[in-house]
Amino acid sequence: MCGAAGVTDGLEGEGEEAGHEALDWSGMEEDKVKEMLGAMHVRLAAEHTQLNMDGLRNVWIVKPGHGTRGQGIKCYDSLKDIISLASKRGGGKKSGGKTSSGTESVESSSTTTTTTGTESDLECRESDEVTIYKYTITSSQAPEDGKWADRVFGCSFRNVTDTSGCSKLGKTSCFPTTLAYGLHFVENEVSYSGPKNIAYWDAYQSRLNEHSFEKDVYNQFMHYSLTFYTPDLSDTVKYLKNNEVGFLARKGVSPLDGQTYYTIVVQSPSGKVFEMTSTTLDNNVLKADNIAHWKHDSECPNCHFSDRYKRVELDHWYSNFSKGDLHETSVGLPVMMPIRNNIAVPSIDAVAEWFSANVPALDFKYETAGTDDGTEACKTATTNIAAYTETDFDMEVRFVENSAAHALEHTVKDFVDYIEAVNKNWTAPDYGWTAWYDRHLGIMFNTCPLDDYMRKFAEEDVSFHPHGRGGSTQDSDTARDHCWTEGVQGYGMEMQGNFSFTYKDCYQVFDWCTWDTDPVKDVCNDRR
Repeated sequence: MCGAAGVTDGLEGEGEEAGHEALDWSGMEEDKVKEMLGAMHVRLAAEHTQLNMDGLRNVWIVKPGHGTRGQGIKCYDSLKDIISLASKRGGGKKSGGKTSSGTESVESSSTTTTTTGTESDLECRESDEVTIYKYTITSSQAPEDGKWADRVFGCSFRNVTDTSGCSKLGKTSCFPTTLAYGLHFVENEVSYSGPKNIAYWDAYQSRLNEHSFEKDVYNQFMHYSLTFYTPDLSDTVKYLKNNEVGFLARKGVSPLDGQTYYTIVVQSPSGKVFEMTSTTLDNNVLKADNIAHWKHDSECPNCHFSDRYKRVELDHWYSNFSKGDLHETSVGLPVMMPIRNNIAVPSIDAVAEWFSANVPALDFKYETAGTDDGTEACKTATTNIAAYTETDFDMEVRFVENSAAHALEHTVKDFVDYIEAVNKNWTAPDYGWTAWYDRHLGIMFNTCPLDDYMRKFAEEDVSFHPHGRGGSTQDSDTARDHCWTEGVQGYGMEMQGNFSFTYKDCYQVFDWCTWDTDPVKDVCNDRR
C-alpha cells in the first residue's frame, strides 16, 4: 500500500496563513520541545488516520514498463533506492528454469554507488584496446550448422557450453590451436523472437539463396556473411559440385593488390551465408570464363575484397596459423582462415552515429560506390580489429548498405525493422533479452571497464544486459565478465571485459533457462 504525502511539511505554512506567529524553537528547553511535539502528534493523529504510514515510513510501488504484464513489481521505502533503480532501468520479469551456473552473482568487494557518465569515461572509451574473438549467428539448426562448418571450413565443432537443455548450440573454432576464432550458431528455445521466429527468417533466407544460386544473382541478405580465405579453392569447389551443393561464383580484381580473386558464396543448412575467396581455382574444376564478374550496379564489387591484406600477406598469415602444415577438414578439404565479418544494414549513417557515440575506439573507413552511369549503388563502413589471440592480425568488420541488390518479399530493411521492433518490446537499458541478441560480434574491451560503456548506453537509451562471471579463462587469461547489447541496425555485440562495479555493485550470472537470462532467484536484490 502506498503512503500519502506527509502533512507535517506544510504545518508551518498553514499556521502563518491562519495568522499565527511562527514558533521560535531556538533556546527552548528539551522537555518543552518534546511536550509540544507530542501534543502536535496527538492533533495530527486525530485528523490523519494513516499518520503512522506517512513521512519517513512511506512505501512506493515501482512497476516496470515494456509489456511486463504485472511481473517484476517491487516495493521500496527509500527514495534513494528508487532513483538508483530508475537510473539503471533495472528490474524486470523472471520466469521458469533453473540457474545453469555454479554461482549466481558477481559482486563488488566494497560498497559502491551508481555514478553518471564523465569526461574520463569518454577518454577511456576513446583509447580502449579492443580485440575480436567470435562471430555468432542465430540459427534454427544450430548443431547441424556447426557440423557443416567443421566439414567445409575446418572450424572444429566443439560444444563446450552446458545450456541445461534450454538451447541448442553449434560452437566451432577456426584454427582452434592458434587463431581460435569462434564461429558460433545458437538456437535459443526460451527467449522471444516475435511472431516471425528464427525458423521463419531462416526459411526465407534459404529460399532466397536457392533462388540466387539458380538465377546467378547476388541478393541483399548475402551481405550477412563471414568471409574465409584459402590459398587454393579448387578442392572445395570440386566437393561442392560432386555433392550437388548450390553456390554462387564471382570474380574480380582487388583494388589493393591487382590480383584476381575468385569468390564462392555458399549457405549452411539453416541458410546462413559464407564467402570463400582465393586467387587460385583450377580451370578444370570451374572454368574461369564461365565465372561472372561482380556487377557494379547491384553487387557492390569492392565489398568482397580485403581492404587490409594483399594476397602475399594473407598467405603469410595462413601459414602462420597453420604452423606451416597442411590442415584438412573432416572430409579432406583445406582448412580455411576467417578474414572478414560482413553485416548488411539499411543505413550506414546510423552505423556511423552509433559507433561514434558508444564505441569511439573503433576507427571506420567510409566509402560510397557508384554504377557506371554515376548512380550511387552501395555504401560501406569498414574497421580492422585485432584478433584476441594474435593482436598483429586484424579481422575486418564491414557494414554494407546495398538496397539495389536482389530480394524477394522481404528486404534487409524489413528484416532490421522487424528485429528492432522485437527488441524494443522486450529489452531496455539493463533489462531483457530476445533471441535476436544471438546475432552479434564478440568483442573484448581490454582497458576500459564495461561499466563505462553501460553508463553511455543508458544515456543513449541503448538496450543492454550485463552478466558477471568474474576471474579469467584458464587458456587465454581473458576477463570473463560480459555485457550484451542490441547494437545497431539489428546487429548486436557481446562485450567481454571487467566490471569496475561503478554502474552497479552486483551482476548476476547468465542463465540459459530464463527468457531474459537472469537467474530465477534475484540474488543481487536479495543481498541489498
